[in-house]
Amino acid sequence: MYCVKSFIVKVSVRTRIWSCLFQQIDHLLNTGGAFFFSEPPVMLSSREFREKVALAEEAGFLQAGRGFYFVNRMAVLRKG
Repeated sequence: MYCVKSFIVKVSVRTRIWSCLFQQIDHLLNTGGAFFFSEPPVMLSSREFREKVALAEEAGFLQAGRGFYFVNRMAVLRKG
């Protein structure tokens, strides 16, 4: 039981860290500003990448583009 709780805490902490990062980027950008978000497939699965993009959307970003940059998954996120 303890290990399960520990795992849940670790996952939620990571999610909070990413959410805070996207919120800080949101505060730095002017309205309409964009940033390039890219991760190598070795580091993040497709599902995990989609989850990170969803966290960015929850922070107020709109997806302006998505695809691959060389072998990396990428998304262009624009402040709404």
